[in-house]
Amino acid sequence: MVEQLADSRNAAEYRRKFADAETASVWQSLTFGGVYKCVYCLAVCPAGEDVIGPFLTDKRAYMDAVVQPLHKKEETVYVVPGSDAEALVVRRFPWKHAKRVGNGLRPRSIKAFLNALPLVFQRERSAGLDATYHFTFTGKEESQATVVIQDKTCGSTKGMSGLLDYE
Repeated sequence: MVEQLADSRNAAEYRRKFADAETASVWQSLTFGGVYKCVYCLAVCPAGEDVIGPFLTDKRAYMDAVVQPLHKKEETVYVVPGSDAEALVVRRFPWKHAKRVGNGLRPRSIKAFLNALPLVFQRERSAGLDATYHFTFTGKEESQATVVIQDKTCGSTKGMSGLLDYE
């Protein structure tokens, strides 16, 4: 990978060689102190064989010993500006530092775009919105899709659904 990175003449050439997920993974593994955040879920998950016993024996003690230290830790939390995550950090974790970053998502296909919608959807920002959007994508990758936002959820289906017939 190092040779491919060094041989890239510009950002566009680099992006052709490496998927965004691969880039994020490499930079995260190279970042000082960054990797430990990735294992938070593993550290607190009671499903692993080595921690299921203590969790089942005394859930409160497990929470106090394993989960709370991570919850209370002063650290930087990376958030997209104006996102639900930013609002949550400010409201629920005021001792943590929210650092604004771009979401970095660049879907490479219509399918990837539609699959990513629920992942990047800002539920709280959609409060009170009840909407259906119909998309017709043209060009190299022609497609139609319906996106429904309702009750703080977002979903997409292939094709045009829910259209009213005005004939």
